[in-house]
Amino acid sequence: MNRSRMLEVIVAILNKAGFTTSRTVQPGKNVFDLISRRDEDLLLLKALTSSDGIDRPGSNELKVLGTTLSAAPVLIIPSSKNGQYQDGVLYLRYGITLITLGTFYQYLAEEVPPLVFFTHGGHCVAINGDLMRFRRESLDLSLGAMAGIAGVSRKAIQMYEGGMGCDIDVAIRLERALGVALIRPLDPFRCSTSLQQIRDRLDLLDGNKREILEHLKALGMEVIPTISCPFDALARKESSLLLTSVGLGPDLSGRGKALSDISRVTGRESVLLIRGSPRKLNIEGTPVLGVKELKRYPDLEKVLELIRERA
Repeated sequence: MNRSRMLEVIVAILNKAGFTTSRTVQPGKNVFDLISRRDEDLLLLKALTSSDGIDRPGSNELKVLGTTLSAAPVLIIPSSKNGQYQDGVLYLRYGITLITLGTFYQYLAEEVPPLVFFTHGGHCVAINGDLMRFRRESLDLSLGAMAGIAGVSRKAIQMYEGGMGCDIDVAIRLERALGVALIRPLDPFRCSTSLQQIRDRLDLLDGNKREILEHLKALGMEVIPTISCPFDALARKESSLLLTSVGLGPDLSGRGKALSDISRVTGRESVLLIRGSPRKLNIEGTPVLGVKELKRYPDLEKVLELIRERA
């Protein structure tokens, strides 16, 4: 299945599950393909046609965006013919959830969550450690007796009860011995590893863009540049968050349209900043501000008022 067809299927699944979805962004230049929301679930989705579809810098970029937007980054890949990627199994790539298209469909369209996750040690499951301990003590089974039944060490039983995942076969033996369901379903949208802290990467931007974004910093906003996105930075202060794009070329309609679409889905405000005075106050639904206007209003609330007037 090629990437275009994959994205068509992904959008169809999202629509069936009641998600609002952005247009697909320009392929090859962005770390995500589309953004989608349903109630409190906000997803940053990337379709992969091979396991090499995203590198470490791209994954870090995706995690920064996810952290800042309170969104879950998810990588979706076709089921592998050689069994490398299987339906119903949750994988991690550079700390980001990776699932097959089949798992994505099962979870959203059929409400069947994955139960298994893959680690370097093989296929494992998450178990309800508190229930396991309660049931073991109710049956008056010691840690040693439980370890003998499961075929593991006494220390392993303690770790399972403390919340550590375990081998599938071990989990099945534990369930049979205790007479309760211990395996926990997994939420692929909330199980990535600890995200890296947001770094200030303003020095990686083009000099002209950096100069313009510095004006937002002067208003007291934290500016978080993006490297491979249809917008140039996220600017935030307390509860205010702006999806920000810098327009330097003559054709601004494409940037305005992409920013408006992503703003609509994420529920965040957006702004297109230009060097001169804006001829249009709104381009494709995105408010436009000139640098001179930013300099004229040293107070952030005044700038936000102006953005909202032009939205």
